[in-house]
Amino acid sequence: MTFAQQFSGAQKQSEAIKHIMLQRKLAASTQAAAHWPACHRGHPPASDTAPPQQQQPSTSCISITSASLQNESTVANYNKVVEVLLSLFPDKEHYSDSSPSRCRTCAVVGNSGNLNGSHYGPLIDSQDFVIRMNEGPTDGFEQDVGSKTTHRVIYPESAVDMDETTHLILLPFKILDLQWLISIFTTRHIDLTYMYVKPSIKADRNKVMILHPAFMKYIYESWLQSHGQYPSTGFISLIFALHICDEVSVFGFGPSKEGAWHHYFEDFGMDSNGGPHDGDFEGKVISKLHQKHRITMYKGWW
Repeated sequence: MTFAQQFSGAQKQSEAIKHIMLQRKLAASTQAAAHWPACHRGHPPASDTAPPQQQQPSTSCISITSASLQNESTVANYNKVVEVLLSLFPDKEHYSDSSPSRCRTCAVVGNSGNLNGSHYGPLIDSQDFVIRMNEGPTDGFEQDVGSKTTHRVIYPESAVDMDETTHLILLPFKILDLQWLISIFTTRHIDLTYMYVKPSIKADRNKVMILHPAFMKYIYESWLQSHGQYPSTGFISLIFALHICDEVSVFGFGPSKEGAWHHYFEDFGMDSNGGPHDGDFEGKVISKLHQKHRITMYKGWW
């Protein structure tokens, strides 16, 4: 089942979840700014970046029915799940402060082994926002990856403990992901999806954010042109940063100098194009963004 098929469904269920959008009007973030802040050094702001296809993200959610990701025997009542979510995590409008005077710098830190020996730590920590993903650790790797984390993008299978300065950003690929988020702050009873997951993690409930599934679908269709089964966490994090930041610096994406694909905190290698993601196509889009000065790529070895 493709990502698009997994996210197709009843429009009537969209009203409840649209209140947990990071931005109620994501389309507005891709409009050209009237004036560029001084920090842009002559380049357009990151938020003035349009995808390959000029399709704006919908403000209506398309319901999640991705049973193939977890083999759910039954599909939960979507609206009831969202009602509980809204009671735990009240609706807020985040990062709607765009103005000519704002200059928000962001580091998107991937987990590539090209960070080893890079000494990027101080540069990463100097950014206003530092967005990390999945299990990527900082302890013991501060010189290369920094120690600051303002946002961590996860799904249940990649969750780790977070301190009080970090926003938990959930990628909800399936209804059970939303139920898991509820559970870790309440009953702590969910410890299995398609694999074992932590029934509880350390995180600040007041800093929980949930990416709108329609935004994820927009990334898949407009930015990736439906390549792969669904976008990687890294690519979703990068496009998220483009929508909320004025300057985006990208670290820890791509192979090492030797062409090896591995995590900076692990020794074993991996296939760049393996699994459900089209790594080659994602890489081409990221390279194009760098060439057009919408982002700055730091590969660790030039």
